[in-house]
Amino acid sequence: MNAWQLAQQLVRIDSSNPGAQEDTIERYIKLLVEQRVSSMPACLVKHISIKELEVFPTRRNPNVTVAGYGSAPNLVYI
Repeated sequence: MNAWQLAQQLVRIDSSNPGAQEDTIERYIKLLVEQRVSSMPACLVKHISIKELEVFPTRRNPNVTVAGYGSAPNLVYI
C-alpha cells in the first residue's frame, strides 16, 4: 500500500467527535502496524513494542515503541 492508498483508507474511516470517535481508526492503525511488524525479521521485532493506551473509557491511542541505541531524544508521531 502506498501513501495515497493509506490516506484514502484512513479518511474513509469515520473518526468524528462527537460521533464514532477514534475506536475504529485506532484499531485499523494498530492492525496495520501489527501486520507490518509480523513480516519483519525476528531480530528487529524484538525491539518493537505495540500497546494501546486508554486515554478515556473506550478511547485508546495506539502506542508503538521502537527501541533505539544510546541516549538520543525520542521521536513521536501524532
